[in-house]
Amino acid sequence: MSLEPLIKNLSDLLTTAGRGNIRTLNMDPIWKTIFQSNKQPDQLDTVAKLLKEIYSLNKDLRNSDNKTLNAIINNFADSHIEVDHRYEASLPIFKFLPFYNDENILKVCISMIEILSAFTDSRKTIPIEIISEYTPYDDLLESSSQKIIDQFRMAVGKTYEKPMALVLMILFTSLSKVSDCSLLVNETLTSLLNGNITNILIGCHLADFVSKSERNDMISEEIFNKFINLVNHDDDEISFIAYDSIVKPMMTKDSFLDENYMKIILENRTKIPQKNLNRIYSILSLYTVPDDEGNFQFDLLFELATLLHQIIMSQNITDTELGYVFCCQASVIDAVEETVKDYYKSELKVARIYVEKGQIHAYSGISAFLCSISSFIGPRGASKIAEIVPVILKSLESDKLSVDEKIIIAKSLSIMVGSGQQHILREPITKSADYLMNDADKRLSITGSEMVIHLDMMVAVSCLSDLSASIIAIIETDKDTDVVIAMFKALKSLIRNYEFEPSAFTNIINMISNNLLPCSPIIVTVDHSFPVFHFLEIFIDQNPGECLVVAKTLAQWLPDASDKQLKKIVRPLAACFRNEIVPRRLAEKCQEKFYESLQNLDISYIKVHQSILEILYLMIKETTDGIQLQDLYNSVEKVVAIYDHPRKGKDLGKGLAFAACIVMMLYPVKGILINQNVLMNLVIQEMPFKPELDLCDDGLRYLIQVLKNPSSFSSDRPKAFKIVSDILMLPDTESRANGYRDDTLKKAHKLLVEECNTNSSVSRKLHEKYDKSVPTTITFDDLIK
Repeated sequence: MSLEPLIKNLSDLLTTAGRGNIRTLNMDPIWKTIFQSNKQPDQLDTVAKLLKEIYSLNKDLRNSDNKTLNAIINNFADSHIEVDHRYEASLPIFKFLPFYNDENILKVCISMIEILSAFTDSRKTIPIEIISEYTPYDDLLESSSQKIIDQFRMAVGKTYEKPMALVLMILFTSLSKVSDCSLLVNETLTSLLNGNITNILIGCHLADFVSKSERNDMISEEIFNKFINLVNHDDDEISFIAYDSIVKPMMTKDSFLDENYMKIILENRTKIPQKNLNRIYSILSLYTVPDDEGNFQFDLLFELATLLHQIIMSQNITDTELGYVFCCQASVIDAVEETVKDYYKSELKVARIYVEKGQIHAYSGISAFLCSISSFIGPRGASKIAEIVPVILKSLESDKLSVDEKIIIAKSLSIMVGSGQQHILREPITKSADYLMNDADKRLSITGSEMVIHLDMMVAVSCLSDLSASIIAIIETDKDTDVVIAMFKALKSLIRNYEFEPSAFTNIINMISNNLLPCSPIIVTVDHSFPVFHFLEIFIDQNPGECLVVAKTLAQWLPDASDKQLKKIVRPLAACFRNEIVPRRLAEKCQEKFYESLQNLDISYIKVHQSILEILYLMIKETTDGIQLQDLYNSVEKVVAIYDHPRKGKDLGKGLAFAACIVMMLYPVKGILINQNVLMNLVIQEMPFKPELDLCDDGLRYLIQVLKNPSSFSSDRPKAFKIVSDILMLPDTESRANGYRDDTLKKAHKLLVEECNTNSSVSRKLHEKYDKSVPTTITFDDLIK
């Protein structure tokens, strides 16, 4: 049974029309559908995301009585049922853990320890996909998490269940809260690494979880050295996890980066199996990572560059190993360019020989090397690179290369051309990007889109039409959310840098507006779909006349949007307001959501606050009719106060300029209660506005209206007039460039002269501000005559 009908029904519940049904939602039929389905992981992911939104709107659902769910979990916890059957059921059960009540959560966790321990013992392998990829621990309530941790600690005391219980405990808790966890981990690892292959594998996975936690200092040097040896283990899974999850992250510690380790690895490389060589050279690349202060160990880098150069020049290694060596040398060059100044010419000759011989497995490392040297190699070297790159690009069509090799080639060469090097290669690189985007392999398709982004303004104009058509076709037809989002990133890069006919995008704009994209609904896919909305923002600013439907859709989505959804919606919605394409009736309906968001969202929503302030400013700039003006002011005052604290470490940025304009516009309106200190601080801190905000003239006009009231600004009135006089004293060219209009400047000048003639305090204090410079004093005196 497919979950698509359920996904549609849950999506409908999150629409404006459907939200009223969430309060009375019966979860029994939903759980029955989920657990009777064919349990496709992608569909389960989508259902989980939808339920997360629904549960956030009705927190009582977690504790509601669900007979179907209770029966399923009781069956899962039945120790009389065969472990294999219980294991097969574990994926969907564990996936939806955050949506159960505490009693059912504990039943599932107890059963998971038992099942995983038995499974590992009988199969001699670890079902790692269950305890990593599908673990939803981040979404659990804190109270539930603590009960789970307590249960795992009890299980750690049982020898048979100890490894799996430790793994699960690490997943579900902050290790800093577990006082004796270091002792438990070290004792367990020592025992496991001295055991059989199954035990070693369990130890590797346990160390993996530890190394990724905030307590990775628990792994001692003695145990670390054992993992160095395990990189060369005959069992490929042990070798890989020892390298990727333990040695690689732990080598970033300064204590493990020394010359002895480096020489030992290189001197013994002939004894290392070919399949493990890439791991060895990747470990060596860690020497090119700067320390926390951004410093390099220069002696080690020069030593490494020399050792790698000797291997390259020997030419008695396989093309596969040569690729690894070149890739490592590229990392050294990227860190400190000077390390290979004496070597790169001879190394480029070797690279050319291997390419001319068609030794294809060296191409990925050679591509990384070419990218690294391209910025300093000079015209002659650049022409040599241009001769061999097309041959390398052709290999992207070969089935002899692995996906990983193709990705390195594609990224390296597109970064090289995108940086402004090798203009002659723009067209072949762009065509390669188009080719990879249409590959059936998801990773290669995404890599093709990333090539477009790397190329930036170096995409070949001759290929633009075909390239954009490919991207649009993938967006319109592909069901994989990751692929579609990657394509939107590429499309955003293209429309930002090149001109297109807006009609080319009509269909995808309509699909977005009506939630018809084949992938997951973009308004629900909270964590992934930001690029779609970034694309919309740029497109709306460029083509407002084509966006009336999407403007209405965004405005209709807004009132019922969750906080995270709001992050996506407000920026393109602000673009709609900037371009005056939101119907006034809909705009007025959005007010309450705007005020609520300004007052209740914390500083992590700074971009939301900025966009909302811009929208509200644009709304009242058009007309104050239909606007709840006192509510508007109260919301602005509240959001300014949220950021007005030295320990926050953030300010509203451009949002403060919009806030200042709003408060100045409201000040002359009768009946609006405005805090003079808020007005004063906003104006004096923010004005004159930065020219890029396009608010300079507006701000000056509003300030003139405020200053016409003799009681405005109180004792800080001279500071306010200092802003006016500073603007009036700008050179004409700068004043025009900032957008100040002549009629506004004339009104400001008239007001300043009147104030200085009638208010001796303002005149005196302004003279005090300018008397440090004779030319400035003369200019000011001429100004107020």
